[in-house]
Amino acid sequence: MSFWLASRVACCRRLFGFATLLVFQLAAATPAEYREHVGIYVWGQLRHTPAGALQQAAADLKRIGADRVVRVYIGPGGLWDPADTSDNSPLDVKVRRPDYRAFLAAFPVVMFTAYDSASYDKYKKGRLDARQLAATREEFRRFALELAKTPGRKIISNWEFENDCGAARWDDCREYYQARLDGIRQGSAEARKLGYPGEVRSAFEFTIVPGYVGKQSGLVEVGARLAGVDYFSYSSWASIGSDYDAPTMAKSMAWGVTY
Repeated sequence: MSFWLASRVACCRRLFGFATLLVFQLAAATPAEYREHVGIYVWGQLRHTPAGALQQAAADLKRIGADRVVRVYIGPGGLWDPADTSDNSPLDVKVRRPDYRAFLAAFPVVMFTAYDSASYDKYKKGRLDARQLAATREEFRRFALELAKTPGRKIISNWEFENDCGAARWDDCREYYQARLDGIRQGSAEARKLGYPGEVRSAFEFTIVPGYVGKQSGLVEVGARLAGVDYFSYSSWASIGSDYDAPTMAKSMAWGVTY
């Protein structure tokens, strides 16, 4: 189980089964245990050194001791791309870029906020047809297969579901998300048969916990209905708000564990 610290992220293993270990024991953890369980999210575009952005990020992370677990965006160019906003390549092509390859090789566990070029943003506006869903599955299949060529664990996730998809579109978005998961599962199975050294897993990220007053939970309405999810990633932004002190973080995580 990994605990992601950034502007809004905390990642929980399956239905929060191991979250209590971090919530209640993190304060007493040793430096070695911190490095094993605490990761950093490389979020947004690294504007100062675009040519070597990911390499510089990797060096910075290792310098502060976060040398085990990291998270980064990959997908069509935009504000989230850490280095090249013009790169709209398919996922399996983009991850072959030298900066991504070096980043992958630098850490035992890398989690991706990943979006395919085949259906990017289309699923938010309307139901995808069979051809578009097939293209999504195929791109994530190839992506998982490519990731498995590098040793270590790779986790393919979305961004906060409730913010990624408007509630009125959740049924349409669920079809898209299932296509992603099906492609990841297929690519991962093919990689194992081929003897590739990497392990590829999937995650579903949400931000509204069950029982949150006044808001629907994507975990309840969509995540629980998806097949093939390996991890549920809890982004605690809505629960914490702008106050990121440790007691509030622990309270938010404890709420998630309880419910």
